[in-house]
Order: sequence, then C-alpha cells, then structure tokens
Amino acid sequence: MRGLAHGRKPGPHCDHASHKAQGSTIRRYIIWRNKHAADEYLRRVVASANAA
Repeated sequence: MRGLAHGRKPGPHCDHASHKAQGSTIRRYIIWRNKHAADEYLRRVVASANAA
C-alpha cells in the first residue's frame, strides 16, 4: 500500500484508511485542542476524568 512509511497495511486496531488519513486526524485534533486550551469547563471535565 502506498503512503505508509513501513510499506504495510494499517493494523487491526487502526481506525484510519491510511497513514495520511491518520496524520490528518491528528493535525485536526491538535488544532482543536489548541483552540480550546483556555476553556475552563473543558479543563474541569478533563481534571475530573483524570482524578477518577
């Protein structure tokens, strides 16, 4: 399969069709996370989830 650095198909635990799709999802998440970094409600939710 083209586009994969290791030349193999994605593994069974991979939600992405390709390495490019996975990279795109990671980039979108990082952009979202940076935009919401100052969200106090989100910080409280994450803090309570980490405490559990």
